[in-house]
Amino acid sequence: MLMLGTIIIRLVNVIGSALVTLMQFLTAMVLGIIAMILIALPWLLRAASILIWLFGAFVGIQAIQTIYSPTTSSIPLFALQFAVIILMVAWALFAFLLEGNQLWGILTAGGITTWACSHGALWLANHWKYADLFFGIFPTSIFITTYFYMAVRTRALKQQPIHTDIQPVST
Repeated sequence: MLMLGTIIIRLVNVIGSALVTLMQFLTAMVLGIIAMILIALPWLLRAASILIWLFGAFVGIQAIQTIYSPTTSSIPLFALQFAVIILMVAWALFAFLLEGNQLWGILTAGGITTWACSHGALWLANHWKYADLFFGIFPTSIFITTYFYMAVRTRALKQQPIHTDIQPVST
């Protein structure tokens, strides 16, 4: 009987020791996972920023497809979608050239803004009585406005004299 009691006590001690070792292992593993997430967090946020920017561009292109595909042939529709692509790439280049540290926030803001504008345009197309007229005139009005702006700006730049004799300001 004495022998059985010592075996049970040893077994309880071994199980207790194994449980302590298991808890230490699980604690080290959980802390390692938390440390890994914290170390990888900046890169995860950068990846999320790029994914948000790409998702915004995708939703913008899909909104153009939804609004204009019933009334537009494929080439003008592709041109409208390509305009969204150009705007998103220009936004990314602007963010890259403007500020290196704020690149990821600027990309995220661009994606969220494009997503919000796309959803607003889809809501407007579904709920406004004159949406077909508005969306029919909108691309042409943007093109005409841009064309006249460029023409006026070019003419104004040609008419301005170029001064090469700049004199320092005396104090």
